[in-house]
Order: sequence, then structure tokens, then C-alpha cells
Amino acid sequence: MNLAVKYLSSVMYYLRQKRVLQLEKEFSTRQWWSTEDLCRFGDERARSLAIHSAKTVPYYRELFDSLNIDPTSMTFPGDWNRLTILEKDMLRTKYNDLISESDHSRRARPNHSGGSTGKPVSFLSDLRLYEIMAANMRLIFSWAGWKPGEMVVHLWGGGDKKLPLPFWGHIKALLNGYLVLPVYSYDENIFMRWWEVLKKYQPTIIYAYPSVAADFSKWLEGRGYEPKSVKGVFCSAEVLFPNHRNIIERVFNCKVYNQYGSRETPCVACECPEGNMHIFVDLNRVEFLDQPENPSGPKRIMVTPYENYAQPLLRYDLGDLGVPKDGLCPCDRGFPLMEMNLGRENDHIRALDGRIIYPSFFIHLLDGKKWIRRFQFQQFKPDSMDLVLETDSPLNDQEYVDRLSAEILPKLQSMMGLGIRLKVR
Repeated sequence: MNLAVKYLSSVMYYLRQKRVLQLEKEFSTRQWWSTEDLCRFGDERARSLAIHSAKTVPYYRELFDSLNIDPTSMTFPGDWNRLTILEKDMLRTKYNDLISESDHSRRARPNHSGGSTGKPVSFLSDLRLYEIMAANMRLIFSWAGWKPGEMVVHLWGGGDKKLPLPFWGHIKALLNGYLVLPVYSYDENIFMRWWEVLKKYQPTIIYAYPSVAADFSKWLEGRGYEPKSVKGVFCSAEVLFPNHRNIIERVFNCKVYNQYGSRETPCVACECPEGNMHIFVDLNRVEFLDQPENPSGPKRIMVTPYENYAQPLLRYDLGDLGVPKDGLCPCDRGFPLMEMNLGRENDHIRALDGRIIYPSFFIHLLDGKKWIRRFQFQQFKPDSMDLVLETDSPLNDQEYVDRLSAEILPKLQSMMGLGIRLKVR
């Protein structure tokens, strides 16, 4: 992008997102605080959230009373560690009791987890979380050398994007400074369209699922195509395996940054230019608890997002594994460190015509189905899918199977081909 377009994009963003830019400035300053100051700052934010929760959330009001904890004077980590772990099943069964009676919940947005652990949940997202995510994204992109006004391309999510973009879509992408290319299905033809986008818009940042970025990189390398403008590739939502990192860094000739978070608890951690993963303790309280069956192994990750006053999630069990890491990073940022060699992993499914279908497509077919405790999509044959469910209570099996099948089969066939059959059990 030329300098005039970059400048105009930055001005447009300033006019629309002043709060995001203010937060970005705060985050940029705090990253250089000492670890001790950052942790003290986090304790005070946890205390504020606890006071709000005890005052306005029925579940936490009862919990604090039963434990005889006064949130205004609670100790860290002593009193905090007495609070009950919030499991995903508890979020589902106590959903209404976890909603704040304040105005925050009335202004919140209904949301759904990514579901990659096989346990989908619904929850409310405080509107402030979206500003936090945008500001944090700008911060971590700056770690790779991104500057305001430079283009970011997201290989993310579903939907349909007609490429090349029509004139006004092209202008909108330039002014916004970003472009989202849906990845729920892809093949060589779609990879060619993505390559044309890279050549045309010269993005400095790619944000993608690691498996998708790796497949695209293999295709680019096989064709002899060499992206020139990219300063960093940020990967999230899946485990970033070494083979993913190697092929992406080789083809894009830049560093891959591993970013960690979830829809319920965004902006948990991100890798810095030195290769260490920093925990954003100013935005989330992150705890590592032993697994009872393997106390010396990887730890269970509990996260408390400080900004979700609409439906506070105190000590929320993400279902992921990782370990804290001692020491300071050569980058001089004060955020504590962690390692995450284990975590979520998604397989891929193929359509009848050979296209790869990204698993998030299947996960979101079940959004809002609060009666489903756990699920698994299976593909044993090219022309059939199995959906295995565990439900909250005994159901009229045939009634629910027929209803669910009638709802999602047309969507499956639209994505995978009319010959696809579905079996729900």
C-alpha cells in the first residue's frame, strides 16, 4: 500500500476507534513494567472483578457467602485459591446464575465457544472485550514490526468471500487495513485466489489457523511463489506443531508467532520476537493447576478474564494444558512466561470433491445447543458423517435426532456435496 492509503487508513481508524487506540497506548506502556508491578496490577483488577461478582452475580454472591470471603479484603493467592473452579459444565448448567444483574449484561453479546475441546458452551461477552481484543491485536502485531495503516490478512472463519473483491469491497479493505479470507473449505483454486490477494494487497501480517497456514505454505512452495511483504505470521486456535512453524517460516521468510486465547477468555498469551510466550497478566489471571492423575506433568490452565463484567468467569477451566516458565525474557517485557506444547488439536475432513473442510465449520453447526454436553464429528467414509453426542438428560432419541439432522444436513450437503449422509447417535 502506498503512503497516502496508509495515512488515510490510520486516520479513519482514529476517527472510529479512539478507545481502542487509547487501550493500545496503555498496553504498549505496561508491557515494559516489571513482572512484580504487572502482577500487583492484575491482583487489583481481580479484586475489582470479585467485588462486582459478589455484588451482582447470584452464583458468586452465594459462593463468597458460603466461603465467608469478603472480596474487598480478599488475599492473593490465599482467598482467591479457595474459590471453586468454574468448569464448562457448570457454565452450561448455571448459565443464568452466572449473569450479572448490572447493565453490563444488558449490553453484552451472546457468544459461543470455539468448541475444539468437544464441549461447546454459550456465554455473554462484555462489549469491552472486543475493544480489548482489537487493542491487544495491534500490540502483538507491532512486535513483528507492523505499523498502523499496513494491511493485515486473516485466514479465518467461514462465510463466502468473492475474489477478486468488487470495487467498493476493495476500497473498504484498504481503508480498514485488513481483509478476512474464509477458510472453512479450500483447495488449489482457492489457494490461487489467496495468492492473488497477497500480491495485490502486500500485507505485512498474516493471522491464521496454523494448519491452514501450513497447507497454504506447502502449496506456495510447490508453485515456487515467494511472498515478499509479510513481517510476521500469527497462529492461534490450534496447536502450532514444529512442522507447521518450519514450513511457514521458510516460505514467508519471517517469524511465526504463537498466540493463545479462547472466545471465553481472549488475549491470554503470545510469543514475542525472542520466541518466549508471554502471559498478559494485566488482562487475565492465569493459573496452572496439577492434574490429579499426573501431578508432575503439564498443568491445567485456569483463566479469569478481567473485563467480562457481563458474565464473570472466575477461575475458568479452559480444558487446555501448559506449564509456567521461570526467568525473564531477553526482550525485556515484564509479562510472565509459559510454555504450551500440548493443547487443542483439530483434524480436517474432506468434501466429496476433495476440498479440505476446516473443523470450525462443524463445530459452529451446534452453536446454541445447550443440551449437548460433548460431541464428536467422525468421517470414516468419503460420503458419510457420524455425529456422536452426549446430552444433559435422557431425551426422546428419535425426536431429537430427526430435528437435529433436519437442521444441519442441508448445511453439510451445501459445504461437502449433496451425496453426503449424516448419522446422529
